[in-house]
Amino acid sequence: MIMGWGRAAGILLAAAAVFTVAGCGGDASAEAEPASVTDSARPAGPTLAEAERKYQDDLDALRVSGCPASCGRDIVEVYNNALLVRKLMRYDTTVRAGAYAEAYRLIDQVEKGFILRRGVDNETTRPQVLSPAYELSRWLKTHPAG
Repeated sequence: MIMGWGRAAGILLAAAAVFTVAGCGGDASAEAEPASVTDSARPAGPTLAEAERKYQDDLDALRVSGCPASCGRDIVEVYNNALLVRKLMRYDTTVRAGAYAEAYRLIDQVEKGFILRRGVDNETTRPQVLSPAYELSRWLKTHPAG
């Protein structure tokens, strides 16, 4: 009986992992056209402008301090903030369709780099996340949210 539950739990966890990974990234061109969403459907929490500021603040702090011996926690924070920015961009109805296509492309690269590093934090894995993260930072500075 226990083995049956363990197998069922394993299948559910695997399905959840596949669903989570498949739903987080994808082709930037497919995401270039945000779905029509009302402001009331926007999730509670920070605004897009606040999320962008948090993203910029975290990257600026990392830029100033550099990566200490281990900056895995900082990279996770940058990654999570990039995903939050993308999520909130999808709810922004004040911009023309496709306005965030370049940001989506860069966030997809941050996500891909994060997945490829497989939790390893060293000099060779950091650029996979941080290079597109810094490009996104520059893009956000020239295209700030309302």
